[in-house]
Amino acid sequence: MRKHFLAEGQQTPPASCPNCGAVHDMAAAVDESARMPSPGDASICIKCGHLCVYDEHLDLRDPTGDEFVKIAGDERIVAALTALHRIRTEK
Repeated sequence: MRKHFLAEGQQTPPASCPNCGAVHDMAAAVDESARMPSPGDASICIKCGHLCVYDEHLDLRDPTGDEFVKIAGDERIVAALTALHRIRTEK
């Protein structure tokens, strides 16, 4: 398995998870870019693990069917979801 990278967090406008309502105001890229999220970028709720997508206002929304298929094929997202699951089950 290839190693993955989590960039330093970036302050973002507050956005609520569409699943659990948790408010997020930070994001970290899963590559070395350390860039702000852009509309269409995927996000994972750190509280509930829900897969979200940033909209044009950097609010979080559920992915469309096509977006979900594209995101599910991204090994960086799969690795991040796996890591979050492991953290939760080790408690």
